[in-house]
Amino acid sequence: AVTYTNKGQMHQAVQYTDRHGTTDYYTPTGYNLQKSYDRYPLRFSHITSPFSTSRYHPILHYRRPHYGIDLAAPIGTPIHAIGDGRIAIVGRKSGYGNMIKINHNDIYSTIYGHLLRFQKGIYRGMYVKRGQIIGYVGRSGLASGPHCHFEFHVHHQPTNPSTIALPHADPIAKRDLPHFKRQTHPLLTELQAHRGGREGAESKAQS
Repeated sequence: AVTYTNKGQMHQAVQYTDRHGTTDYYTPTGYNLQKSYDRYPLRFSHITSPFSTSRYHPILHYRRPHYGIDLAAPIGTPIHAIGDGRIAIVGRKSGYGNMIKINHNDIYSTIYGHLLRFQKGIYRGMYVKRGQIIGYVGRSGLASGPHCHFEFHVHHQPTNPSTIALPHADPIAKRDLPHFKRQTHPLLTELQAHRGGREGAESKAQS
C-alpha cells in the first residue's frame, strides 16, 4: 500500500491479487488505477501518417479517409495486442495486407495492418492477452514503407488512437468487495499509523 500527497490532496493505492491471479493497484474503494489498454502496439520511431478524414494516399494518389495512424519501425519489429481480447480477423485483407483485428469487448476493437507475418500459433477466435506478440512489422498491402497501420474503434467507429482517453481496467466486482476490504484494511490501517507517526514527529520538530 502507498499514500502520497499531490497539490494538497492525499491519494492512496493498494496492491491486490484477485481470484483469477491478476494483480493490480486499486483505491481503497476498489477503483482500478490501471489502464485497460496500452497506447501503442509497438516501439516505433515516429508517426508517418496521422488520423485523418481526408489524407492524400501516397500510392493511390487521391484523397480518402485514413482511419488510423501509421507507426514507422524496422521490418520485423514485434507488434503486441494493446489489450485482452479475441481475434476476429487474421489474414490478408485488401489494402491492409496482412491484418489482424481484435475484439476486446462490446465497445472496443483494434486493427493492425501491413504485417510482415503473423506470430506462430495465432488463429481466428483465439483469446490473446495484453502485451502478447501477435505479429511483426512489414509493408504488405498498400504500404510505401515498413510500418504498422493501427486503428482503435469505439462502438465500431474509428477514433484517433493518439488522443483517445484510454479506459481504466475493471473495478473490484461487488461480490469480491468484502474479500478485497478484508485483505487491504490491515495494510491501509498500518499505512495510516505510519503516516500519523511521521506527521507527529514533524510537528514536534517544527515546534
